[in-house]
Amino acid sequence: MKTLLHNFSGALRRFRLPTALNLIGMSVAFAVFLILMMQVTYEWGFDRFHKHADRLYRLEITHGEYGAQACLSRPLIEAFTASSPHIEKGAFLNGFVDKENVTVEHNGERRPFLEILYPVSADYADVFEFTMIEGERRALDIAGQVLIPQSMARKFFGTSSVSGKEIIGEGWTATVGGVYKDFPDNSIVRNAIYRKIPDSYGKGGWTQNNFECYIRLDNPASSNGLIDNFKRNFHHEQLTWETMDLRLTALPDVYFETDCSFDTQKQKGSYALMRLLSGIALLIVVIAAINFANFSNAQVPMRVRSINTQKVLGGSVGTIRFSLVLEAVGICLLAYLLALFYVYNLSLTSFADIVVGGLSLEGRLPLVIGAGVFVILIGVGASYWPARYITSFPPALVLKGNYGLSPKGKMLRNCLVCLQFIVSFILIIGALFVNLQNRQMLRMPLGFDKEQVVVADNLTNKLKGQPELIRQKLGGIPDIESVSMVSHLIGATDNYTRMGRSHKGEMINYLTIQADPSILEVLGVKPTAGRNFQPEDDLGDGVYIFNEMARKEYGFEPGDLLSLDKTYDWGETHIREKIAGFMPDLKYNSFKSITEPFAFYVGKNQIVGSLSQLMVRTRAGADYANLKTALAASLREIDPDYLPSLSLFDEMQDYLYEKELRAGRQITFFSLVTVLISLIGVFGVVMLESEYRRKEVGVRKVFGATVGELLRLFNKAYLQITTACFVVAVPVAYYTIIRWQESFIYKVNLSWWIFLLAFVSVTAITLLTVSVQSWRVANANPVDSLKSE
Repeated sequence: MKTLLHNFSGALRRFRLPTALNLIGMSVAFAVFLILMMQVTYEWGFDRFHKHADRLYRLEITHGEYGAQACLSRPLIEAFTASSPHIEKGAFLNGFVDKENVTVEHNGERRPFLEILYPVSADYADVFEFTMIEGERRALDIAGQVLIPQSMARKFFGTSSVSGKEIIGEGWTATVGGVYKDFPDNSIVRNAIYRKIPDSYGKGGWTQNNFECYIRLDNPASSNGLIDNFKRNFHHEQLTWETMDLRLTALPDVYFETDCSFDTQKQKGSYALMRLLSGIALLIVVIAAINFANFSNAQVPMRVRSINTQKVLGGSVGTIRFSLVLEAVGICLLAYLLALFYVYNLSLTSFADIVVGGLSLEGRLPLVIGAGVFVILIGVGASYWPARYITSFPPALVLKGNYGLSPKGKMLRNCLVCLQFIVSFILIIGALFVNLQNRQMLRMPLGFDKEQVVVADNLTNKLKGQPELIRQKLGGIPDIESVSMVSHLIGATDNYTRMGRSHKGEMINYLTIQADPSILEVLGVKPTAGRNFQPEDDLGDGVYIFNEMARKEYGFEPGDLLSLDKTYDWGETHIREKIAGFMPDLKYNSFKSITEPFAFYVGKNQIVGSLSQLMVRTRAGADYANLKTALAASLREIDPDYLPSLSLFDEMQDYLYEKELRAGRQITFFSLVTVLISLIGVFGVVMLESEYRRKEVGVRKVFGATVGELLRLFNKAYLQITTACFVVAVPVAYYTIIRWQESFIYKVNLSWWIFLLAFVSVTAITLLTVSVQSWRVANANPVDSLKSE
């Protein structure tokens, strides 16, 4: 063992540059591998940690080619959960909630907080089997009691017992009946306040689709036939199986489900992205392993004499090979320790935002250990062939200096380098297109002026009930031009309320946002026909301003009436509403969704919902930092308990494209890393080639070859390699981009200059790397080169 350690330390001292490059390449590759696998394991583990994850399902309604919806009515949920003995538990919640202002008193101090409160059925905690720290899951059965997570309990009341403590919300007061252990972030079950839905709320309301339903089965196999059994044995006039159906989605699949509207799980995962990231992680490690093997080969001319001297002096081939493999494993483990150091430090910076789930090593011991074992296998696999090769020369032949690399070995190295370049080109081209697509999404005109809009959400009930006072208060701020309250922030979501009305005897449907009369003024939009909203519209039966698409599709004209005569659970409804005018086709949703007939609605009937959001138009050149401070102060004058939640419109839009922007940053970063590691590999191969071509270079210089000619000789081969790899990579990258763009309605053009830029950049950096390494050999004294050979 002492001899092995001596050889290992001697190799580190003698081959400083190769060892340093190996460590850099391997440590960066292992860090990237860890980062990528953190995201993959986080997303793959979404809701799989539940005790009975394989038996938990969400019930959804499907509408044929129109997709599915996650919101259901309470009568349907209760009927379904009671339809089969295979359903052990069933629960529902109203997930369509904003954060709510709550107040607690602790140590004589009254403190406000902004928290999510979910109204749920009493069985909700049983279905997901909350782990209780204090109290009981069934506390929701008791009127006026709530469940809160452990983190919230500490934030509210410190480390003291919280059972029986009082929480005051907007229009309600409750006591803490239980404290549950926090759920991980990768769960549809949020760490929120849970409060029981009143027994009468939604009871019998077959048309009130306000709830999500979750069930727990006795066995995963019981899900087969459950829907058919319900449809066969339960009938109701509101359930028209000709136009709708039901389906069960396994809980771990909810996070990856993309065809379901009105889904409270806003951020979605992608199996395709997981496979892509896993593939990139594996490729980067493979590329690093290839570099390691090539570096080992590069050291053959410098190490083979020493190794064969050991063989002449009696050292066994097995022992020498084992020492070489152990040396490689040691370097890999050292690189892995550096990788852990990189990841730990990156987790303390904003770089951690690039990965879903963060970069914290805490709680990820199985991944760290598993990656460590993988690193050891990489070290063994990457060093075994070079160890066999370097110990295969006859001692006598080597000591005379007659040794070299076979053409097959050279071909193998070139093929491995080609693989590196192909992957690099694909990732660079992909990164350029992804960022171009994201740039178009963020900069494409929306049809309204977003640059001067500040939004405030999570308004309290007190603020929602005093719109005139809000206008009065905010009107006194010099930098504010106009104010509007709306039900949804336009351009910040893909989920709007869909309405159905009759127009000239034909049923039509459209998306709508309820607002007050100043909405178009805030957005900087002028009507294209008809008139704008007027203050008196707020007191009438209802007035619409539609987009031009609706006007063309339905043949609308200013002054047309829309009507609805229908019998609901609560009685008959007779609605008559007027079309006041039309506006341009605003891009009210993301560029992943198509534009549909859309309208703003103003009227006394709050058909969409309460006006819970505030949009403020500012003067050009306004100081947004000071404006936010003044805006928050004015709102708190009306309601001192309001915790300001203010942002620029651009910040809201970034959230809409959070998944795409993160993927763009990831692909860009990992592409650059792949190119870096590939260039390190090229450096190693050039080192190898230059060592074996010293005599050839010396002969050429004796016959008059210049340094420039020699550099062109070295670069010519790599120019041919990069060109051939680029030709192979282009169709693969093109196909991948086309598939990726399928989820977007508005696609960026696949411009030729992107491909050219990728080729020029990678090739230029490669040739520069080759030139730097070849310069030393090309400038060497030919006498020394010929003498050494």
